[in-house]
Amino acid sequence: MFTAEFLDAEIADEPVGSRVELGSAVEDVAWLLERLRRVSEQEAHEERRPLLRHLLHALLLILRRRARSSTRPCPPSTRAVFTLLRNEVDQRFATTRRVEDYERIIGYSSKTLSRAARAATGLNAKEYIDQRVLLEGRRLLAHTRLSAGEVAQQLGFSELTNFIKFFRRNGGESPSEFRRRESFVEPDRTSVEAGQGKARRRASRHGRG
Repeated sequence: MFTAEFLDAEIADEPVGSRVELGSAVEDVAWLLERLRRVSEQEAHEERRPLLRHLLHALLLILRRRARSSTRPCPPSTRAVFTLLRNEVDQRFATTRRVEDYERIIGYSSKTLSRAARAATGLNAKEYIDQRVLLEGRRLLAHTRLSAGEVAQQLGFSELTNFIKFFRRNGGESPSEFRRRESFVEPDRTSVEAGQGKARRRASRHGRG
């Protein structure tokens, strides 16, 4: 399918590079990759090829833009600090979102951690941690049937309301709004049938009234 003619020559011919720091574009890239996977798995139809082409163009444009903006190499010492931060965040983001905790665990000041995170991703340390939590929350909402409360619990929020506020503040919408728009999981048949049964009973009572 992805032949030489599939993409515009100016996009296809410009190399992106072997490694690109996504920074704040990580969510856009994740969204596009999921859409590409989902559309590519659909049965062939007349809109499938142009839609795949559009999605692939958008992905390559983002990668090319990020590659151009990351031409200045990150110093090895700074990258080493960021690697420590990234590894600890991946292990502990559901336990703590406080930069001060990572400062204590890693042994570098909050300022040093933020400097390293910003050099590598364009985000300060707190923003990087929050975006990692948001990414996992979105993944669970889009790919599992866990309730918002169960997702909140897995991510270390003691109250669902705190998770909703966090999600809205960092993602611009509520967990339920995101799930309605982005879920890849088919609704549970039992839940759907139960909902339909309740709707029929309400309609029946309304009719008798």
